[in-house]
Amino acid sequence: MQVSVEVLEGLSRRLTVEVPQSTLKEAYDKRIKKIAKEVKLKGFRPGKVPMRVVEQRYGQSAWQEISGEAIQNSLYQALSENKLRPAVTPSIKELNADFGQAMKFVAEVEVLPEIKLQSLEGVEVETVTADLDEQDINEAIENLRQRNPLWHEVDRATQKEDRVQVTFTGFKDGKAVEQSAVEKMHLVLGQGRMPVEFEQALEGSKAGDEKEIAVDYPENHQNKLIAGQHIVFNVTIHKVEASELPEVNDVFVEKFDIKGGVEALKKEVEQGLRAQMNGLMKNVNKQQVINKFFEINQNIELPQGLIKSEVDNLRRANGKDDADVEDEAKKKVALGLIIGEYASKNNIQVKPARVRQLVEAMASNYPNPQELVAWYYADKKRLASLEWIALEEQVAEKLLESATPQEKKMSFAELKEQQ
Repeated sequence: MQVSVEVLEGLSRRLTVEVPQSTLKEAYDKRIKKIAKEVKLKGFRPGKVPMRVVEQRYGQSAWQEISGEAIQNSLYQALSENKLRPAVTPSIKELNADFGQAMKFVAEVEVLPEIKLQSLEGVEVETVTADLDEQDINEAIENLRQRNPLWHEVDRATQKEDRVQVTFTGFKDGKAVEQSAVEKMHLVLGQGRMPVEFEQALEGSKAGDEKEIAVDYPENHQNKLIAGQHIVFNVTIHKVEASELPEVNDVFVEKFDIKGGVEALKKEVEQGLRAQMNGLMKNVNKQQVINKFFEINQNIELPQGLIKSEVDNLRRANGKDDADVEDEAKKKVALGLIIGEYASKNNIQVKPARVRQLVEAMASNYPNPQELVAWYYADKKRLASLEWIALEEQVAEKLLESATPQEKKMSFAELKEQQ
């Protein structure tokens, strides 16, 4: 096999690869013999079909198959021998693979840049520490009160933050919209569970009132049945309720399946806050050291193919134009290359146990944690994002070993603002 490499603009390379006829002929003969042993043709015993008949029937398709394999194998070999690391999938620009002849093709590919990383040895990196105080615990308990109000029925017009019980059906051009009928739903006005105009129209209503409320849904609404549509809801108000905050006492504590009264609740809240605080400190410090490492290593040449791919990903995720996300895409690509290079140079591999911890931590917030864990592990692509987070953590820990940490103390409230 003969290979020539031409340097194009930036990180693009053009490879011209020639595969000799003898190599292809050897592969072709093996494929034909294999076919001859397996093929079943009327009038011939299995394995006794003459080679000329096999070639007449299957020669062209066999050649196409071995040609395709030869392109893949020879391209991989050419890249490996020339120490070229593709950033994106190579594209075949020219191909000459006539039956029975030597093969020649031209492939173009963007390669990963050579990265010479600057060390964080002796570089100052700000790290944060925080601690809880009584106020943090009291604020958390107050939030529990706010999220668990006591509701009681009132005989008056609704106000913002009241809870109403409603039944409604949506109509488009006088016809009921599929799946729009809801019976006796509780709705807290101002929380945004329904469109703003829907909730605002309910303010000032009383139990027993019936209303028609028109809503114009945007084109990008997640429910395709009503996206971009003018929907009129027929609404009946069954009940109006006002709220009051509960006292923090044993009755309140029992709602959370905690035994031991108010003091036990405080301990439980403190434990949860400390776990949250430690997680926040870990994330902030990871980001600080990664940002510093990026700052001193960011001036690297970037493959345009990777930037385009990341722009597409961000555009789909955020619904923004290319120009709005290009800088973000470039930073993500550069950071990915830098972290990957550092991990490779320092033989840092993702630890499965750490990935498992991340998955289980995410799953703990869901009603059926094991279902979410199984969902992640059922598809490697789903797991990839968490594997990357784990790799970042391991890289950050290694980087901090050589950097010079500058500790900054802050309150728990200030730490939360860092996110």
